[in-house]
Amino acid sequence: MPAITLPETGQKSRADEDMLLDRPWVVIGLNNNRTTFDQVILALQKSTGCSLEKAHAIAIEIDTKGEAVCYRGELERCEVVQMALDEIKLQNRLERE
Repeated sequence: MPAITLPETGQKSRADEDMLLDRPWVVIGLNNNRTTFDQVILALQKSTGCSLEKAHAIAIEIDTKGEAVCYRGELERCEVVQMALDEIKLQNRLERE
């Protein structure tokens, strides 16, 4: 008896959805001319708890490469970081890693 092939539904299986939920979120800061290094560093330290050195390295990467991952983690925590960056008018985006 020949195998029956089902048409592609375009829907993800439950296993695919579970795998997506396990993937962390990232907040990506984007370079602009309105926000100072000090503002970025302070916002990152306050919202993520990272060291001065780490925040400075992220600020430099944003400036030189145009963007940098500012934080990686659970959605709720990423939203806190995103709000801190929004407060200093640093463009950013939130996405799945």
